[in-house]
Amino acid sequence: MVVQPVLPPLGHELADHHRHEIGTFGFDRLDLVQQRLALKQAELVLEARRSEELPLVNFQASGTSSGLGARADQTTRDIVAGDFLSYTVGLAIEVPLGNLAARSRRLSAEVLVSVSRQNLRALETQVARDVRDAVRQVAFGEENIAAAARSREFAEKQLNAEQLRFEQGLSTNFEVLSLQRDLAQAQTSEQLAILQYARAAILLERAKGTLAPPSATKQP
Repeated sequence: MVVQPVLPPLGHELADHHRHEIGTFGFDRLDLVQQRLALKQAELVLEARRSEELPLVNFQASGTSSGLGARADQTTRDIVAGDFLSYTVGLAIEVPLGNLAARSRRLSAEVLVSVSRQNLRALETQVARDVRDAVRQVAFGEENIAAAARSREFAEKQLNAEQLRFEQGLSTNFEVLSLQRDLAQAQTSEQLAILQYARAAILLERAKGTLAPPSATKQP
């Protein structure tokens, strides 16, 4: 009696599907986006604080209409007609001297911008390290899949050859069963390697910030 292997060999569609991700660093994680926005906001605040220390220039203009008649009604008509108009135009410049409050706010804003930039650089470094580590794990997973596939193929060839020997009376049922057990173990190892690779691929997508959120489950 010949026992057929329980676990059929799996293909490598998963490895081929994710192979192009190796070495890809076009990531844009949410924490990076948030840190960039925080830096942008800090820079806008700094720009506003700097403007508080600049001289303030105001443009001023006014116009008046006068009446010069001897009687009140004549004066009123002169004012309404605008026969005697006068204009005043000028600039009012305010130069802050020793504005300690504005200077203190500007220095605080500069410190915030500096800290935000340092945090962004540190986060970018950490993200790059996470992605490189995840890429290594994916590459290592592909190598494990290839090695497990070779072991499974070798076990298949050994079993096929031993079955032919058994049919010719040159082998025993024990030898066939032993090789079938070896093939089943090789197939299990190959499936475990594929699962480990899939886990590494998910960690890579997470490190890059491109992992799609799970679909919402529809309630019946």
